[in-house]
Amino acid sequence: MNEADKVLAKQAAATDGNMTYDGAALDSVTAETITVNGGGIKQASAVTINLNDGGIAQAQAGTINVNDGGIALAKGDTITVSDGGVAAAVAQRVEVNGGSVVFLAAGEVSGDAKILIDMRAAAVFGLVVGLVVGLFKLLAGRHGSQS
Repeated sequence: MNEADKVLAKQAAATDGNMTYDGAALDSVTAETITVNGGGIKQASAVTINLNDGGIAQAQAGTINVNDGGIALAKGDTITVSDGGVAAAVAQRVEVNGGSVVFLAAGEVSGDAKILIDMRAAAVFGLVVGLVVGLFKLLAGRHGSQS
């Protein structure tokens, strides 16, 4: 895709049924089905998003399929990751095969998921940080009153 095509693609905010992007760099896309092959989108909204060897900053869809690609923030009913990655995923169901998710909030998780922080880990982390900060404030208050 040459530079003129990339400029036209960036200006396109698709609103029709099915959109396929091969190597395009787009700002915002809304469609029934979005398929990205080796391109990138800042914001994608659809019923179904298929990402193959590309990237999306923010994706929202009923079904999101990631294959050899990456998404910064993914929100959907079902998210499937194969040999790709998602920084933050929020979904009812997530399946990860050969991929990773940094932060995950999901009702059901399957596959060989490599998850750095899930909801339980985040809750425990928040509790520990709260206790440590509270302890420091308590100790600082006692130290300040002895002066």
